[in-house]
Amino acid sequence: MQPSAQPGLTRFARHLFTALLLAQLILPLFFTLQIALVWAGADAFTVDPERVRVMVQETPLPAIIAPILRCGLITAMLYTHHRAPRWTLSLLVSSILVHIIGWTSIIGNPYFDAPTGYVTLTIGSALLILLMLNPALQKPRA
Repeated sequence: MQPSAQPGLTRFARHLFTALLLAQLILPLFFTLQIALVWAGADAFTVDPERVRVMVQETPLPAIIAPILRCGLITAMLYTHHRAPRWTLSLLVSSILVHIIGWTSIIGNPYFDAPTGYVTLTIGSALLILLMLNPALQKPRA
């Protein structure tokens, strides 16, 4: 597909991409905060202290590390999206792969039943489709 000849459409796509990245950052930040509070012994400040404590204890390490890594990857994507767009696609694919690895490792945890994995994968897929359908997003701004 050819780059968009309409600068207004490309500007809208850039803003939409940034908004989706910010939406993508919410869940990993939430889970990272919950994990950090449990590890710091301040689990009384979590959403549901007893449930969160048991969930973190029963969660395999890849699922605990995944949101922490994804926070860094998504933050790097926010930066590269505006400063060095050629890196955004590889960071996005890495973030999706880290999510899938963490998500598949937590599926066996009987205490985790939230649909957040589907939401995150849907937003990641939308970002990937938007990036692939609009190659102008992968080029530096003129």
